[in-house]
Amino acid sequence: MEKEFPLERDAKGDVKLNIGKTDWEKIRKSQYTYIFHYYDEKRGRFVPYFGLFSSADERMEKARKDPEFFEKQLYWTPDRPPYDFFIRYHNWQLAMLVEFFKEVFEERAFIEGYQPNNKYYRVILAKAKHDEIINCINDYGLLSIRDLLFEVIATAQHKYVEEIAFWERPEMQKLVNTAEKETKKAIAVIEKLDTKEWERDEPGAKPPSELKYINFVFNDGAIKIEHAWLASEFIDHFKKYYGDLHYKDWKMDLERYPERFEDNIKKQQFKYKLAKSFYNLLTKTKIFPVSPGEPTPNRLMLCIARLIEFCLIPVAGPDEIDEIKIKNIRNWLKRKELEPALTYAEIPADKERLLKYFEKDFINITDEVKSRCYFDRIFFK
Repeated sequence: MEKEFPLERDAKGDVKLNIGKTDWEKIRKSQYTYIFHYYDEKRGRFVPYFGLFSSADERMEKARKDPEFFEKQLYWTPDRPPYDFFIRYHNWQLAMLVEFFKEVFEERAFIEGYQPNNKYYRVILAKAKHDEIINCINDYGLLSIRDLLFEVIATAQHKYVEEIAFWERPEMQKLVNTAEKETKKAIAVIEKLDTKEWERDEPGAKPPSELKYINFVFNDGAIKIEHAWLASEFIDHFKKYYGDLHYKDWKMDLERYPERFEDNIKKQQFKYKLAKSFYNLLTKTKIFPVSPGEPTPNRLMLCIARLIEFCLIPVAGPDEIDEIKIKNIRNWLKRKELEPALTYAEIPADKERLLKYFEKDFINITDEVKSRCYFDRIFFK
C-alpha cells in the first residue's frame, strides 16, 4: 500500500501548495520577444537559436554566455523627455507595418475592433546573422526602417515556420496535389461493391464486382488481406464513416475531401504576398525609388530576395546565382495582386432624424467615414 504523507498547512489550515513565485514581468517580456530560427540539417527542421523556445526559458542564462548570443531591442525610446521624436518615428514605422503588411500577416485588429500594435519589441538571434541582416539593410539604404524590417522578418519567420514550412515538404505537397485524383479512385472502389442498383433490377445495372484482396503497402513491406469478407469490411466501414458526416451521403461528403486542403493551398501564396508587400513598402514610400519605365529593377529584386531569405523562405536553390533569384522575385510579383483588407467604411447617419433629438454639435462630432486608425491619418499621408 502506498504510504500517505500528511499535507502541510498554514496557520489558517489551508494546504500549502509550495508553488514558486512566478516572474510575470519576465513572462510578459517574452510575449513580445521573438527568437530567430534556422534550419538544422541533422534534425531536418527549423529550430530556434540557442535551443530557446522562449526568452523566459530556464536556459536563457546559459544562452547569454554564448559568444554568438545577440539581443536587439526594437523601437527604442528614452525614459525621459524629449521623446516626441521617437514616438512619432516609431508610429511612422507602425503605420507602414499596417499599411503594407496587414494583408499578408492577416491583421485582425480592424476586424475585432482594436488598434493595431507591434508584435515584437525585442529579437534574439546569432550575432553573425544579425550582422548579415544589418549589412544588407545598410547596403540597400534601408537604415531608416531597420526596426520595422527586423519585426517583419521575425513575424514572417514565425508564420512560415509554424504554418507553412511543413506543407512545403515534397511528401506533403504530394498529398495536397493528388487529393482530388485519389478521391475519385476511392469513390470508384465503393461503387464497384455497391449492390443497390443490381438488387433493384434497375435498367443497365451491372452485377457488383468481386473483391479478391486488399494489399497494404508500407515502407518496410506489404500485408495482403485475401479473406474476401474481411477485406470488404474495410470498404464498408469507410463508406459508413462518410455516410455519417454532414450531408449523410457518403459520395457527396467524400467528394468534399479535397476541400480540406484549400487552406494549405492558400498558404502557399504567402511568399508571393510577402514579396508584393516588400515591393509596395519600398516603392510607394519612395525609400527605393523606381521609374515608370523600369518598375522592377534588378537591384530592388535582389533586395527583396535577400529580405525574404532572412524570413527562411527559399527564393531559389541553395547554390543558385543572383540572376535566378532576381528572375524568381520578378515572377512572384506578377503572380499575386494583394486584395486590400477593409480598414475603413462609409457609415452615413440619418442626421435629419437625429437632429430632432440631439444637438447639432453632438451629431457632427464624428465623421461618416470610419477611418482605419488615428496614427494612420496622422503619420501616413
